[in-house]
Amino acid sequence: SRRRTEWLARYLRTYNEVRGHSALNYLPPMLHLATAL
Repeated sequence: SRRRTEWLARYLRTYNEVRGHSALNYLPPMLHLATAL
């Protein structure tokens, strides 16, 4: 759905931003996603 697509895009932007932090570099995307839910 459109709402899910917008949520996914927002999550990807957030992940790209926090991925620059050394403390989160080792987290797999799925683990980070599960934490964000």
